[in-house]
Amino acid sequence: MTEKDILIGFLEDINRLNLSADPDLHYTLFWLKGDKHLIHEDIQMRTGKSIRIQDQIYVYSNNYIFEDDKLLELYLSKMKISILPDTISNFSHLQKLFLGNNELTYVPESISSLTQLKSLNLSKNRLTTIPDSIGKLDSLEELDISGNRLIDLPYSIANLTKLEILRIQDNSLPDHLINNDISDVQKFIKNI
Repeated sequence: MTEKDILIGFLEDINRLNLSADPDLHYTLFWLKGDKHLIHEDIQMRTGKSIRIQDQIYVYSNNYIFEDDKLLELYLSKMKISILPDTISNFSHLQKLFLGNNELTYVPESISSLTQLKSLNLSKNRLTTIPDSIGKLDSLEELDISGNRLIDLPYSIANLTKLEILRIQDNSLPDHLINNDISDVQKFIKNI
């Protein structure tokens, strides 16, 4: 099974779990499956307007980046996703994952399988906790969890030795965490 097939299965899982997902998610699936004409038909049905497929299609092909049949980047921001399936763990080559501006209330522990991940954006969701397994993301350099409902951070964040950028503002975290740089936050968490 190719990573493209795995991505199609993953997006179908998201579709099943998130009945109110944004149409862009459906269009991304149509694009991956090669059903580009369905995008045009669906947009026409939803809006009542006929559009040229060339005018809209580029958006749906920019939600992911493959290199040599390996999925390296996945952009699922602003798609009204509230549930992220455990099958996220199937993307062993993924380096960038953008899930900002959704409706996520939790992140599955299986995210720890994304050992090549360098950038993770979970900003502007409804997260109240971050799984402790996030500390297993050894390659993580950037983590954006700003704009959520977090009241604390997992101790395992201290294990992210390559982490250079940590965005945690606009949460319910203590000020001594928000107003410090990443090394100070990691030191504070280690000493708790």
